[in-house]
Amino acid sequence: MDHIKILKRAFSITRDYRTLWVFGVLLAITTAGRGGSGSSGGGDNGGGGAFPSGGWPEISPEVINALIIAGIVLLLVVLLLAVVSAILRYVSETALIRMVDQHEANNEKLSVRQGFRLGWSRPALRLFLMDLLIGLSATVIFLLLLLISATPLLVWLTDSVPARVFGTILAVGLAVLVIFVGIAVGIALSLLLQFFRRAIVLENLGVLEGMRRGLHIVRQRLGDVVVMGLILFGLGLAWVIVTI
Repeated sequence: MDHIKILKRAFSITRDYRTLWVFGVLLAITTAGRGGSGSSGGGDNGGGGAFPSGGWPEISPEVINALIIAGIVLLLVVLLLAVVSAILRYVSETALIRMVDQHEANNEKLSVRQGFRLGWSRPALRLFLMDLLIGLSATVIFLLLLLISATPLLVWLTDSVPARVFGTILAVGLAVLVIFVGIAVGIALSLLLQFFRRAIVLENLGVLEGMRRGLHIVRQRLGDVVVMGLILFGLGLAWVIVTI
């Protein structure tokens, strides 16, 4: 496999096929990490003169009801935005995969509307279900391993100081090992997911069938997959450095 040739071809398609930019931007926006905004706390009033001597001021039922309604509306808006973001993400990803595949097959360039038609399909739903399945499974397994790594801390129920010290050191070591293994598995899984996604979208397979098909392809071309993964990791690292 000529990895450099593949990268050059990918760059050429990205440069010349402008419609892909729309779905690429949508995919980047909907998959970007979301950071919570911190709120600054107020200072403590040493004199205590902000409230009456009887304690906290009374809040009228009307204000409480208004706050409850505002909270419910805010929650519904957040849920709606999350649903819209998820739909755009998986529709855009499915459209990108299918549009590139058609372009490689017959050099066809589709419009944005045609791209949305390709993306709005059952494979997009299957991609969502696959991510949900893998995400929940990985989270449960990771938390269980962390819980197991914390079992040496049970020695704190005893009165032996050496046992407590040894148990604490062992628990910290196991936790670090679990985190390290989790990072390594996450990197490998992120690479495998690319094959799972393309098997589901391009071969119109179900979730489990697509995952099995992706694993089969990886086993067949393991060396090429590892090399391409390292190249993409290097390009991503270089992009981060340039961005900084």
